Amino acid sequence: MIAIVCPIFTPVLVFAGPIDPALSVQGSVSWDESDATLLDPANTYSGDVYSVVGGTNTNGDVLFETLTDIGDGLGHVASLSGTYDGSATDLAGDYQLDLSNSSTDTFKLTFCIEYDHSADGEGGPGNNFDARARSRMGFEVAPDPEFFKSEVTSESGKDYYDAGNPTWQDLFRDINGETYLGTWGAEVADADTVFFDVVLAGNASATIYGDFHLDGRIWDTGASYAMDSSIFIKLAAVENLTNPVVPEPTTLALGTLALLGIAYRRYR
Repeated sequence: MIAIVCPIFTPVLVFAGPIDPALSVQGSVSWDESDATLLDPANTYSGDVYSVVGGTNTNGDVLFETLTDIGDGLGHVASLSGTYDGSATDLAGDYQLDLSNSSTDTFKLTFCIEYDHSADGEGGPGNNFDARARSRMGFEVAPDPEFFKSEVTSESGKDYYDAGNPTWQDLFRDINGETYLGTWGAEVADADTVFFDVVLAGNASATIYGDFHLDGRIWDTGASYAMDSSIFIKLAAVENLTNPVVPEPTTLALGTLALLGIAYRRYR
């Protein structure tokens, strides 16, 4: 049995330590720079994927890692900008986390997604030159649909909207739907921290998939696009639901103080 609990937007108390030996969390992250237009002189792009495992940071273009400790995770940083006048230019990447439980106990694994991205389509004088800048990211636990999605789109060229194209405007889209912003060529951004749970019954497994895309296109000389994107997904906590671990008095006291600190900051 695999159960996905709705994303949690409140703080989760996390204590570092090794993952239970009955659990396996194997992850990969990569990015795709095969789009030939990325190399056009009118484009500039950069990016890297990285991992944090057992306190050690590793960078590369493709990484395969076995997470060993609470707090381990995978991430990326990427940016794309340009004035390439032609087909859309695309920079993308993928995440995959394979989870398995070799025991008969049931475990709850809490993951944290820290993300930040933006898109800016500049329309030149009068903002009437047409450009699109878009950044999209999402995560799912197979075979269920996406439980997290964020898309920011900046569309310059208000003249195209005025000519009878109502969807040609800046846009924000998430799991709850889409919002047309009534602006053109503004920088559209989204950043947050989201927690979600995966419950693994005895001898069960699950796979988390994620992706990110940056794409830009212009239709008129004088327009431009710029996008930035970053994600870090980490294992934030593990709880044995069959045989719960009773916190040591010192740990319990620290946890209480942490919660009191959160409540004090909110009160202020």
